[in-house]
Amino acid sequence: MAFISGNIARAPSLLLSRVGIGNIGRTNLAMFHTTRQLSTGLSLLKPSDDIVKAAAIAELDDRLDRSAQTKKNLQFAESQVNALDGGLAEVNDLLQQAKSIALTQISEGASADERASQAIVINTLIDSMYSLSNKQGVAGYVFGGATPGRQPVTDFLGSFRIGTGSSGLLPDTTGIGQVPITVRSPEAVRGIPGVVLGKVDLEPQLTADTRLDDLRGGRQLGITAGTLEYSFDGGPTQQVDLTDADTVGDVLDAIEASLLRYEDDNGVDVLGPGGVTVSGTSIAIDSPFGELVFADVSGGVVAQDLGLVTDASAIFGPTRAAGGELSPKVTTSTRVDQLGALGSDLGSILIENNGQSAQIDLSGAETIGEVKSRIESAGLGVRVRINADGSGIDVVNEVAGGSSRALSISEVSGNNNTAGMLGIRTFSGDTRVDDLNFGRGVGVVSGNPDSHYNVDFVITVENAAGVPLDIEIDLSPEDMTTMDSVVTVMEQQIDAALTAAGRPTSDLNVSIGTTDNGIVLTQSATISAGAGGPLTISRRNNSTAAIDLGLTDGSWDATNHRFVGTDKAQVRVDSVFTHLIDLKEALETNDDHGMELAVNALDDAIDDVTKTRALVGGYSQRISRQQTRQEDREVLDQQVRGRLRDVDFAQAASEFSLLQVQLQAGLQTAAISGQLTLLNYL
Repeated sequence: MAFISGNIARAPSLLLSRVGIGNIGRTNLAMFHTTRQLSTGLSLLKPSDDIVKAAAIAELDDRLDRSAQTKKNLQFAESQVNALDGGLAEVNDLLQQAKSIALTQISEGASADERASQAIVINTLIDSMYSLSNKQGVAGYVFGGATPGRQPVTDFLGSFRIGTGSSGLLPDTTGIGQVPITVRSPEAVRGIPGVVLGKVDLEPQLTADTRLDDLRGGRQLGITAGTLEYSFDGGPTQQVDLTDADTVGDVLDAIEASLLRYEDDNGVDVLGPGGVTVSGTSIAIDSPFGELVFADVSGGVVAQDLGLVTDASAIFGPTRAAGGELSPKVTTSTRVDQLGALGSDLGSILIENNGQSAQIDLSGAETIGEVKSRIESAGLGVRVRINADGSGIDVVNEVAGGSSRALSISEVSGNNNTAGMLGIRTFSGDTRVDDLNFGRGVGVVSGNPDSHYNVDFVITVENAAGVPLDIEIDLSPEDMTTMDSVVTVMEQQIDAALTAAGRPTSDLNVSIGTTDNGIVLTQSATISAGAGGPLTISRRNNSTAAIDLGLTDGSWDATNHRFVGTDKAQVRVDSVFTHLIDLKEALETNDDHGMELAVNALDDAIDDVTKTRALVGGYSQRISRQQTRQEDREVLDQQVRGRLRDVDFAQAASEFSLLQVQLQAGLQTAAISGQLTLLNYL
């Protein structure tokens, strides 16, 4: 409390008045601050009260705001993950029900009518699976992958079209890492699309319009932008800046322009009439007058990428005109007439999928993009993509319609073997046996000491007089490489059996169909002209080879005296829908083997779902742990902020009481000092 110093012997009334008023004002202001602290509960009412504390409080406020948003995100993620886990649990239950029905029907040897009635139950499970596959959570479709706003499975001509997806959706949830809240194929129900992998390198040619980004380059690592240098016959070095080059034509123009300037500047002849051009898949330079040597500047690799510097030779001259292979990649803009692998013009191909077929005319297609458009616009649920290494094209089947409705691509007679030239024919001589039957391959019996127990199937063919001959076919695992190898072994055994029976080898020939996708067994026309009937094929020793090679469900072509097997290299979507449809159809047709295959596929699907549920359970635990950590951190931040910002009510109340006493004393002092006169000092 302010007072008048004792060294002031005399003080005028005005000074005393102002001192008193100042004391009372300061006390009132202090009481005002204390009253606000008591009423608001805050010790800091504005940043200027304590700048250091105010800065710390602002940081804590920001952390608490971010913590609140993080908690909302975690709650959002927890809700979506719970919906995902629930969906997977229901999927697992449906698959277990289907498997149980299949095992019951197989083990009890049920009648065809009983199995047909169970097929109706499986059909209801398929409908339920369709609803589950499109289950939604707070973030959209739980099985929608990174695009949860798009329906993952749709009806398509009586089957189900599986949308392509990418990895799961990752929310902004700091502290839990990469935790997806949706899943995609093959993690749950959506399945893996079936792909006809291109078997042919289409060998796209290099042109001036080829973009540098579409080249693998001399090191097979693409083309690097930058600067290269060259010299001629040991003369001065000149650099060429190719930083802004976008196409091969840009590179050719820049190098040729630089060489022409080099000729003028140094008075030498470097380029011949051929100049700088393209030869095959390389850059060619006509340098007949001497040795033109390219090199990379320090730290660069441009010349190597462009094939101008190679291990074989780095010198262009009279004996070297072309650089290294630049290996152009196939793109949608690649022209069909620039594909070196095509021996003739494109024609038509036949595509069968989901029980539908279309003959697609590719003649006149100018680019790969146009080929892609014509195939996809047929409306068969397939799409075309450039393969991973950019050497050809793949055809992707997106429709899950059961194995009987899988994708098959074959030739059309008189159309230049178009499917084979493009490398997309499903069944051909170079088809790998391991790829047959959707990756199951071909089962054979082998290793028995008695060779009769190693026979997989028997082909019975009569002669013109109607006398039958049983030809045993014994396939071994070593024969199971490509269809050409299988046909070769069959042909050898057929010829040996015919020769041993004293019959001409022309009585029966085996081959891969020219336009038909399957193994073709052709009888001699003389057999059919006589008393001989169509050949028959019988399984032996429980071998599945005849089934797996498509020889038990083929058809007899009486006009051409041949038996045509089925295409066992078809591709399908590996999905729970496919397996359930396979099971339904096996029950409807009373097919024990089909039911066994469906059960095995359902087992694999159940394992996939179980693994996915385990992952989702781990994601849920990580979210729960992070929620707990976030709550603990928030409590700690609130405690620290409270110590810095909140008022101590006991201390503030004590100060308020003292200020009241001080104010009262100030008022009394002011009143007394106002009554003093000069006489009081005499």
